[in-house]
Amino acid sequence: MKNVAIPTENNVLGNVFEHCFQFKIFTIENQKVLDEKLITAPHHQFGLFPFWLAINGVTDVIAHKMTHDTINKFNCLKINVFVGVEKKEATLLINEFIKAELETNAEVCDNEIQSAHK
Repeated sequence: MKNVAIPTENNVLGNVFEHCFQFKIFTIENQKVLDEKLITAPHHQFGLFPFWLAINGVTDVIAHKMTHDTINKFNCLKINVFVGVEKKEATLLINEFIKAELETNAEVCDNEIQSAHK
């Protein structure tokens, strides 16, 4: 079973992972969605989201842009990260994930995130 988190803004994949406050969590088993829920993140403290999602049982994360630091935290927690995904509705993305058709690229954005938090 997998629990896949997608950070969303109005049900569409959010632009920068660290700036999102709502996450759709899809529970998948045997290539079918068993459950879907929308959860709101706690007040943002930079670097908290990987640990918070791990506590919520997340096994995989789909994101548009994410910092190297956040990717490393997910890797340490043994959570798979798919970065550089095109911004689409969360339901479309989870279907692509299930079909192994999710397209990614290296959308890492350390400079943007760091300057936003200074």
